[in-house]
Amino acid sequence: MKKSFIKKLGALASIATAFALVLSGCGGSTASNNTLRLVTNAAPNSLNHIAISEVANFEIVTQYLEGLVTHDANGEIIGSMAESWTANADSSEYVFKIRDGVKWSDGNPVTAHDFVFGWQQLATSKTAPYGFMAAILKNGQDVIDGKKDASELGVKATSATELVVTLEEPIAYFLELMSFLAFCPLSEAFYNNVGAENYGTSVDTVLANGPFELTEYKSDEGWTYVKNANYWDAANVKLDGVDVRYVQEGSTASSLYDSGEIDRLVLTSDLVDKYKDSAELTKQPDVSIRYLYLSNNTATPEPLLGNKNFRAAIAHAIDKSVIGDSILKDGSIGADYLIPLGFAEYDGKDFREFSGKYNTPMFDVAKAQEYLEAAKKELGDTPLTFTIALPDTEANKKIYENIESQVEANLPGVDVVLNQVPNQLYYPQLYELATPAANSGWTPDYLDVSTYFGVFRTNNDGNFGQFSDARFDELYNESESAALVNDQTARWTNYVEAESILIDSYSTIPLYQTGVMSVVKPNIKGLYKYPAAGWVYKFVSKE
Repeated sequence: MKKSFIKKLGALASIATAFALVLSGCGGSTASNNTLRLVTNAAPNSLNHIAISEVANFEIVTQYLEGLVTHDANGEIIGSMAESWTANADSSEYVFKIRDGVKWSDGNPVTAHDFVFGWQQLATSKTAPYGFMAAILKNGQDVIDGKKDASELGVKATSATELVVTLEEPIAYFLELMSFLAFCPLSEAFYNNVGAENYGTSVDTVLANGPFELTEYKSDEGWTYVKNANYWDAANVKLDGVDVRYVQEGSTASSLYDSGEIDRLVLTSDLVDKYKDSAELTKQPDVSIRYLYLSNNTATPEPLLGNKNFRAAIAHAIDKSVIGDSILKDGSIGADYLIPLGFAEYDGKDFREFSGKYNTPMFDVAKAQEYLEAAKKELGDTPLTFTIALPDTEANKKIYENIESQVEANLPGVDVVLNQVPNQLYYPQLYELATPAANSGWTPDYLDVSTYFGVFRTNNDGNFGQFSDARFDELYNESESAALVNDQTARWTNYVEAESILIDSYSTIPLYQTGVMSVVKPNIKGLYKYPAAGWVYKFVSKE
């Protein structure tokens, strides 16, 4: 399954703007000739690897922090902080040997205890969106729930260089999980020295053990990395550093690219025509799904959105092909499914073929209007007005203005109000679980279809619309049980049903599967976005 997925390298949402032609500090003109120069319009808001969930934050931290394992240039799992590992007969316990001589960027050794401390913080932190992942460890759920002390979590340092991990039950993709940022180490001494409330707020409050070290960081201007001399595989890191500039104007980014001041420009829709015939144009498919959720279960209930017929009317009133073909124009495609096309293959079949469902457009104005009439009878005099929250990026503005137009044209009497929220504040607002209708999405954390379903489990922190279905939860739990760890057919069959429960509830309306189109200077080699790992600069060379 993994190998077919790795072939389909993708990219995240449009990264295509720059702050100014010259910046002081971050992204300035002091970069060496061997520095990769990039631009982004995705403003981060934290460097705390335990507390982040947004793509913009992950993309920064991924470059300087690594866990027990990582991926090579072909997407295969290799040791990082761990030199080797063994598993017992049923793969419920792993023993990792920490690589000799691995160091943090401050020169102190990376030890097995750093993993114990980091994972204990993951399980006990009330602000860890991926804290639920600690449940894979022995006693993990009890530690998360406060029923057991963190010291009882199934991870032990038997020495500075030996880590023993005991699982609640075997997991087919356990090693893939070990490459995820949430399972990275954390130096207890450093963490306590900077203070829990300060960790991840500046370059002085994070440590690096990955290929680069973050040396400058201003979330609304840019950030700079330099090669980490203490990295275990520093000999194979070709770049001296990376400069990233932040701004929201695509025209400025285009000028920077044309003048040779940046090495890559990810194209927004207004730039596609300009570069469509360029010899430097590249396309990559992606496996992120963007969707609109509609809910009456949040802290601020919206009874209109509690009506299933009304939600169904909205879902069938939107021609999603317009998003990819006319708005983004970057290879994104309209989607009516949760699991992306090209994400996973088993026994020669893509999940979409295995499922056989949601592969044809849901758009049907006549059906949408039928659902609306049924909703009106049930709702009585309830006003047919609702508000959708969205990040204030240019792409999202265009997408949701189009959705607003389509819904109001195809469903007479329905009024859509758009609430544009500053990008840096958007997801913190969603985590308050008080937004009844909003843009959201999912980018895979690891290479298994379960990554797309976990977020919709009852009471999951990232379940912003508070979707809850007992059968859905049952299917997820059964699919992740030891009984099915080696039965992929049964797991996928369960997930086909789980996807149907979610989509047919109309509480989550898939909109599109992302793609990316960019222009890259011909002397830049190896700049790819890896599934579940994101953009990785370690393998980039500048000739």
